[in-house]
Amino acid sequence: AAGRLDEAIAALTALTAQDPDDHSALLDLADALARAGRIDEAEAALARLPVSVASEKAADQVRARLRFLRDAAGADEVEALRAQGDASSPRDQYRLAAYDLVHGEVVSGLEGLLALMQRHRKFEEGLAQRALLQAFALLGHEDERVATYRRRMAGLLY
Repeated sequence: AAGRLDEAIAALTALTAQDPDDHSALLDLADALARAGRIDEAEAALARLPVSVASEKAADQVRARLRFLRDAAGADEVEALRAQGDASSPRDQYRLAAYDLVHGEVVSGLEGLLALMQRHRKFEEGLAQRALLQAFALLGHEDERVATYRRRMAGLLY
């Protein structure tokens, strides 16, 4: 899979160099770079987008992925954090949920954020709630899990 991603990045890089006004290709490049974990390059590609494109849902998804990539626990930390469970700090619980979200363990990530919101609602001025909203953006509002977890989040708020 990494080889295909590298090929896509190379092709999209060439395409955007050839046609800098192809904003769709630039957004696809930002997404591919984010999926490859190339955070700085993905952010630079997003910064080149005009405001009209940068405000689209697809750009929001890339920004959400980048946020979770920046904040996620390192792969070498995950096992130890899982072993600590509820005893880990709120920050580490968030970092583990972020890791899960960007590594395809969406339900685990959403559950982690809900648990964090339930136990530490005021942690970093509502980080868990903001992160859940970012996770919904990452998944896309048409994803059926978004409606389920949005209801559960609302239940914690009210």
